[in-house]
Amino acid sequence: MKRTMVVIGVIMASALTGCNNVRFDNTLPMKEISVYANYGNEVKDKVTISFSEDVDISHKNLFDKANTSKEMKSLLAGDSIEIYYTNNSYSQIDHILVDAVDDLIVKVTNAAIPGSGDMDVFVEDDKTTILHPDISYIINSDGTFYNLQNAEYFQELYGTYKESDCTYDKVSARKVITLTALYSYKPRTL
Repeated sequence: MKRTMVVIGVIMASALTGCNNVRFDNTLPMKEISVYANYGNEVKDKVTISFSEDVDISHKNLFDKANTSKEMKSLLAGDSIEIYYTNNSYSQIDHILVDAVDDLIVKVTNAAIPGSGDMDVFVEDDKTTILHPDISYIINSDGTFYNLQNAEYFQELYGTYKESDCTYDKVSARKVITLTALYSYKPRTL
């Protein structure tokens, strides 16, 4: 009976600590790789993910760098991945951590230049400025995309960005966010 209680205690302790971050050996050799959206160049009319370096991560689990017990199901434009290898020749992957982008809801409306006919994105927050110099497309949940200029007025979109890349305007004290991609759905919820 005493032995059974000890076994039950060990099982309960294991269950309670199972919610903690998974421990990885982050002293292993590592490469940090940026994640980009590729709009129709690899697969016609579809967005695919491309990397700043040629790497095959298929059949590898991805874990959230901020919470290593959380497995990531997808990568988004603007993410970066840390690939840890078992050796210095970088031939065998041990584990992969995702430094995930943040997201916010933005709105689409006419650009500030009257009569231009261009669409622009903004947040309804007088303390934030949104920049999107390299974004021309909106990504759909099925991987298709369409031009930002074809967006509906006041459409709810999701923009991704890296909090660490945000700056603050010294004159206006506004937070300046540079978006990495626009989505017609809340990213990472599918």
